[in-house]
Amino acid sequence: FDDFNGQFCNQGKYPLVNAVKNALKGSGGFNPAPVIPTFRPTFRPSPNTPIFIRPTRPTQFTNRPIFTQPTIRSSSTTKAINIIDEREFTERPRPSTSKKLVVCYHTNWAQYRVGQAKFLPENIDPFLCDMIIYSFAKLEGDRLEPFEWNDLSTSWSKGMYERTMALKNQNPNLKILIAVGGWNAGSGPFSSMVKSNVLRKNFVQNSLKFVRDNKFDGLDLDWEYPGSREGSSPSDKFLFTQLVMELKNAYRPFNLLLTAAVGAGYETISNGYEIDKISKHLDYVNLMSYDLHGSWESFLGHNAPLYPRRNESPDQAKLNVEWAVNYWLSQGCPKEKLLV
Repeated sequence: FDDFNGQFCNQGKYPLVNAVKNALKGSGGFNPAPVIPTFRPTFRPSPNTPIFIRPTRPTQFTNRPIFTQPTIRSSSTTKAINIIDEREFTERPRPSTSKKLVVCYHTNWAQYRVGQAKFLPENIDPFLCDMIIYSFAKLEGDRLEPFEWNDLSTSWSKGMYERTMALKNQNPNLKILIAVGGWNAGSGPFSSMVKSNVLRKNFVQNSLKFVRDNKFDGLDLDWEYPGSREGSSPSDKFLFTQLVMELKNAYRPFNLLLTAAVGAGYETISNGYEIDKISKHLDYVNLMSYDLHGSWESFLGHNAPLYPRRNESPDQAKLNVEWAVNYWLSQGCPKEKLLV
């Protein structure tokens, strides 16, 4: 989504992301231009609002509505099993509200693009982002596993993980996380894992070993979505909270980061997240405020609208960045943790 080679726009490398970064971190401060929407907005970006950037996925990853979910069946499984007491955990100090973050996802399928669109770890500017999230690893039972054949290094070649970690040689302050899941991974593998106390606890320990062995700074959970899509059940909303709490308890002694990519649509949120609880244990909450409209609809809509249009129905008026941000904040997510 950007001119990473600096060959097309005549504005140097990464003109788009650099514009965002300069607006956030420039010496003149962040003074957003006035916005004149069709209604009176209740939210404005502020100097303390972090910016979160996810790359556009290939067509097979994006051709779906994130806001329509299957009807939730009544079930006796809606009560979570053996939910641990939050008082057992000490909350990590919240990130400083003065820190402005640029967080970028790097997708491991970008290596297969052709021509000048081919994108490798060496194409990443190590000073462009404060945090890079490598996407994706896969969930195999109770194990975190590499997805691509060349993620890991061998005796004859450096793997994508090692090549990405090499960016720290130039910027030691750079944080690099590994993401697990994604749209194509579905909800089923996560649901099967969290329902079993044994599998869930095994995953916590296995993921900790995977993160440390591969020198990542933490884990990003990209379960799309708890309590929604085929293979998931209503109880997953509570079991996701359980998973987050157990992961953070295991990661905290090693000062590892734990983040989650979360939905922006009302049904997705309502079915999947105990916002106030998971926000206590996540270092950052990555709001997927895109794909709010698309080819699955019979009308035209912006992919990531900031505000609703005047003629939208009540349900449609929730499909915008402003509504999603305000809802997450109103339900207990600290603003300094919410990344857009």
